[in-house]
Amino acid sequence: MKKSLPEFSINGEHIRILSCPNCVADTDLNIHTSGEDYLLKCEECDCLIPICDVVYFTESCNPGKCDLECSKACTEDAIYFKRVLPGVKSKRIHINESCNHCGKCADACPLKGLVKIKTPVLNSQVKPNEKTLKYLGPVNYRKTRLRPLDVKKTVPSTKLTFDYLASKIGENGFLVDDGCGSQNFKAYLKEDVFGVDVRVDHWAYHPINILAEGENLPIKSESVDSLTSNFVLEHASNPKKYLSEVSRVLKPGSKAFISVPTPAYHLAYMLCVEGWLKYILHVANNPLGFLRNPAKDFLVERAHEKDWSVDDRASVTIFDEVKKWGERGWEERILEAGFNIIEKKKTGNILSLNRRVGGLLGNSKTFGVHITFTGVKNGEKW
Repeated sequence: MKKSLPEFSINGEHIRILSCPNCVADTDLNIHTSGEDYLLKCEECDCLIPICDVVYFTESCNPGKCDLECSKACTEDAIYFKRVLPGVKSKRIHINESCNHCGKCADACPLKGLVKIKTPVLNSQVKPNEKTLKYLGPVNYRKTRLRPLDVKKTVPSTKLTFDYLASKIGENGFLVDDGCGSQNFKAYLKEDVFGVDVRVDHWAYHPINILAEGENLPIKSESVDSLTSNFVLEHASNPKKYLSEVSRVLKPGSKAFISVPTPAYHLAYMLCVEGWLKYILHVANNPLGFLRNPAKDFLVERAHEKDWSVDDRASVTIFDEVKKWGERGWEERILEAGFNIIEKKKTGNILSLNRRVGGLLGNSKTFGVHITFTGVKNGEKW
């Protein structure tokens, strides 16, 4: 049996917070072995969720000091060097979607710059090919740190939001970051945070605990003490279903902290140096696409959703997002999900998306590029 077991514990306490997302009632997911593989199995519907090796970078990764053994070991051509300009590649390694997380790159790296960490992957469910054996060992919470977070390099608008959240959350028991991305909030908060996301961020600061859609969480109902959703709701393919899942997993009377962009974000994004550099690189890499329809290309490519949406939004423009991101619209969705909004906080300013000068104007109460809603789930206080 393998020694590298999946881990999910909170404050050293062995608790079961995972449940089958396919069953109407909350049913336990048990760890099973099938040959050399680990799986989470539901005893009611026989749903199997693979626990895969997920590859992450560590701070030891340094392409300038190796012969790129990771790229040579990869059989899927998943490791590559991102093109900065035509014919010019950066020194930073990237992993594309063809990666099957076999871990050969991590085994081959002489610098230990890549690591393999077992993670349940809900969007890759499989059916049993053979009889599985029940594993009765303890389930612990993973606290592995991959690399340190440099707060000075954090985008000022994000830091202002995190500062506000840190002052509100405190020690509230089991905290879930729904749509954790690179786990930068966990690294920033320096507390136990259970991270869930639909995709892997190989440059994460902490491992992602479960790879699952926010619209289909494998977490038991009324088991979460507090939840953060940092700039995720605007990316959800089904915001209503996403918020209903947030409400379902939270205990009655507990809080959800939901941060989203405002329409003012787009003005700030137009003044963002990185945004313009990114667009210039897009034009340089695809000049024919730009020349076919420069106006449409600009409105679509400069939209925030372009690189982060979970579905096909190739035609979403800046104007579409401004219309969608109104404060009243966000508020109505959160109220409909069964929350009482007890506080709203705007953070950021028109320069706060720029790392170098973003802090010059301080925090704006009237021109915030982000807004955080604090919602209390209806019901008795737990």
